[in-house]
Amino acid sequence: MTLNSSAYRAAAYDVLYHLDFKKEAPLDFSSITPIEYVQRGKGMTAEDAAGQSVLRKLADCAVRHGPSDARQLVLAPIGSVAETSAFGALTPHLSACMTNDVTLKFSKFTLKGYIGEALYRLSIAARSAVKSR
Repeated sequence: MTLNSSAYRAAAYDVLYHLDFKKEAPLDFSSITPIEYVQRGKGMTAEDAAGQSVLRKLADCAVRHGPSDARQLVLAPIGSVAETSAFGALTPHLSACMTNDVTLKFSKFTLKGYIGEALYRLSIAARSAVKSR
C-alpha cells in the first residue's frame, strides 16, 4: 500500500483537530504571527513545494478571515450536506485571499486538507498564546 503524503497529512490534521478541538476551539487568530508553511519533502521538487506553500498560505488566509466557517468545514462529515454548505460559506473567504497572478488547481479533498492544517496550526498557536498570558 502506498500513501500520498498530502492525503496522509490532510487526514492527520483532520484527526488531530477532532481530538483536540472538537468540543471547544479558539476562533480569534488576529494576534497569531504568520506561520511558516514552506516545507520540501523527500523527493519533492522545488516547484511542487512552492505550489503547496501557496495553497497552505491561501488556506491560512481563508481560516483567518472565516474561522467559524473553516471549523464547520473541518468538522463536517465528508460528502455531507453540512460539508457542501461549509464549502459554500468558505468560498468568499477564499476569494478574498486569492491573488490575480496565481493559478491554482485543487480538489475539494485537497482544499479541505489544507484548511484543516491551517485551522489546527492556528488553533494550537492561539491556545498556546492564551496559556502563556
